Amino acid sequence: MSRKSIYTPTPSVWEQLLTEWDEDLADRGRRDSTRFHYGRDGHRFADWVATQDLTPERVSSAVVRTYVRHLREAGLGGRSISRHLVSLRSLFDVAVRDLGLAANPARAVEAPRFRKPLPKPLTRALLETYLDLPRRRGDTPTIRRDTALLNTFAWTGVRLSEAVSLNWDDIDLTPGCASLRVIDGKGGKDRVIPIVDRLADVLLAYLDVRLPLGAQRALFVGQDGTRLSRRRAAEIVAAYGTRMGTHVRPHLLRAGCAVEMIRAGASLPEVRIVLGHAGYDTLVAYTVLAADDTRASLAKAASRNSSAASSRSSGSQHELSGRDGVS
Repeated sequence: MSRKSIYTPTPSVWEQLLTEWDEDLADRGRRDSTRFHYGRDGHRFADWVATQDLTPERVSSAVVRTYVRHLREAGLGGRSISRHLVSLRSLFDVAVRDLGLAANPARAVEAPRFRKPLPKPLTRALLETYLDLPRRRGDTPTIRRDTALLNTFAWTGVRLSEAVSLNWDDIDLTPGCASLRVIDGKGGKDRVIPIVDRLADVLLAYLDVRLPLGAQRALFVGQDGTRLSRRRAAEIVAAYGTRMGTHVRPHLLRAGCAVEMIRAGASLPEVRIVLGHAGYDTLVAYTVLAADDTRASLAKAASRNSSAASSRSSGSQHELSGRDGVS
């Protein structure tokens, strides 16, 4: 998308500010989807504040807090309201720069607290069953692609958008140092993820049926030879989950990758680098998931041992009773 605003401005101070903000986002390389959602939030605020007859210079932190209450009364949850505040902080950063505001009124407003739910990853046994599902259907180029796609999610923790953006040029399958390079991931950041041997094997098998690559460098392609879309990739992941009666989506496999790393002894900084997280809040939650799984396994083992002990005790009592009767 060009630097030109994706919105058609009307002659008002708010529309002018929104247009300048959108162009600023474009100049800083923000994705089209980010510009769209930020712009939508900004226009919603501008529509509301117009009813208050307020210019950007007259918007205070109290006004922003009133707007937050308005959003809450309109039925928005904590996550959505937090996103709106992020958008407004970005908008008023431009207002401070271009209109000479003394301070950004949205930055003094605290975002509502909310607990971000994490998907419950598959158990290791279920994960192995899931990853083996494509192979059970035979051996075709499509099956090899599906196998590579599922394993890429499971053993690299990439996001859906990152997976479908991968090219073969981003994959290094050199034995002993195989890696995957994510270009322009979330937040515009690049990162390199080690490729484990089992993933390297399925990628090599997939590459065998893709050669020669020609002009299409996309890692994952559809039957028409074009790059796999986000929607289609998510459908493939979900379809195999349906085959075993489980709801699976890419983010579930991403969470599972984090939990498997933590179980294997990886440090939080290591997991953070692989998953491309900006902070540690979500990673700490992954450690809780890993601990919950360990606790469940211990409880299951304890229950099994308790049942066995109870059976042995019952058997011993029957044996003693039998001896008493004989004597």
